[in-house]
Amino acid sequence: MIKVCVGVITGDFIRAKTVQTLISLAKASQYVGKIIIQQGPYIHLNRDTVVSIVQKGDSSHLFFVDNDVCFSPETLDRLVARNKDIIAAPYNRRTLPPESMVKMMVDGEIVSGNISELPKEPFKCYALGTGCMLIKMEVFEKIKRPWFFYGRYDEEEMGEDIWFCKKAHEAGYDVWADPTCQIGHLGEYIF
Repeated sequence: MIKVCVGVITGDFIRAKTVQTLISLAKASQYVGKIIIQQGPYIHLNRDTVVSIVQKGDSSHLFFVDNDVCFSPETLDRLVARNKDIIAAPYNRRTLPPESMVKMMVDGEIVSGNISELPKEPFKCYALGTGCMLIKMEVFEKIKRPWFFYGRYDEEEMGEDIWFCKKAHEAGYDVWADPTCQIGHLGEYIF
């Protein structure tokens, strides 16, 4: 039986649009078991803490949602239906011009995927943001802690999301992106 725990990660506050998204998600998805909100200054520690909490329960999946994203309530059901160990909805950084959070491996180098050139159907990638990522809980049994960390990994500086994806690859997992899910990355912009 599929039972999903939603882990909301925040350093400070959750945007109102994200709260609306979570309410809609809880009403619409048959899979949502509970929602955990983990607040603290270190995002990577917040993610590790949520995993540890969820491991003590009976959830089959963990759905990470960041405090600054919004999406349709069908997004979780769509990701569950893909039946992948690790799958996320790609979204853009909060920059202009738009730049995808998707990372591809090209000739041994990690490069950002150009948003306009990404496939239109689910595809394997090297890494992507964990702000809207569904992970089967069994994945965390095969990857050593820390699951998430911000810092140097094999002489390379990386954020906690890339860190996790790199460890997942090393443990034999593929990381999937589902571009059929539309995600908004909320921010402020002064015109």
